[in-house]
Amino acid sequence: FKKNLIKSKNFNVFKKINIQNLNLKKVSKEYDIVIDTVLSNKIGNRFFYNKVKKKYHAKAFITIIKHSRLKNNIARQIFTKRGPIAYLPLSQYETSVVYSIKRQEPKDYNISAVKEYINYYNKFYSIKSFEKFESFDLKLSLLKNYYFKNILAFGDALHNIHPLAGQGFNMTIRDIKNLIKTFDKKTSLGLPVDETCLRDFENNYKYKNFLFANGLDLIYEFFKVENKIPRAFSKNFFDIVNRSSYLKNLSSKIANKGFNF
Repeated sequence: FKKNLIKSKNFNVFKKINIQNLNLKKVSKEYDIVIDTVLSNKIGNRFFYNKVKKKYHAKAFITIIKHSRLKNNIARQIFTKRGPIAYLPLSQYETSVVYSIKRQEPKDYNISAVKEYINYYNKFYSIKSFEKFESFDLKLSLLKNYYFKNILAFGDALHNIHPLAGQGFNMTIRDIKNLIKTFDKKTSLGLPVDETCLRDFENNYKYKNFLFANGLDLIYEFFKVENKIPRAFSKNFFDIVNRSSYLKNLSSKIANKGFNF
């Protein structure tokens, strides 16, 4: 597996090396900070095992559909009885599809059935073909400790969330921005970039990531319950949300910026 390594003497340089067969203690001594971006590996698991975990007992199926040309600039998400399905634009001719399916029948995880579901709920694209499907089990995983000495867990290794709102990558982008902000603050004071930066990063941003991830989990649980409650009640609730400019603006800000606005 690979690690991203930062030398504080040349802060703008990120050096990527394969340390699978190297001594981690030697590497961590050679570099001021080691950033572990791998979701699961034997070295990272030694130091980053204390987590908040939750299994969703569902799978995410990912593919790219090729379709007729159209103005493709809107991401869409549909909540189905089997789980949320997202259409994410790539170009005028291609769209990424992520379908999170909670298994109800043995056939639900069959690729042919998944294609049928995507076609059934698709009201936007004239689909010509599907690329190869990838799938993975869905779970919530949040590290309780972000770092060990000068080794920082990052990306999916730090927080792995349900793809319900497509916010996993956004969370990582925000973490990158905040980590750089932490480094900049240190260097502006003439201080070295060392493990105290990792401590500051954890102290300042862990609770925000925790709130955001659990907020998405709450949305997931809401829609799971929403499928079991009377439709009239559900419709009235969303009518209220739709009429509230404050709630719509708030949800948009959280989706785009997390809790850092």
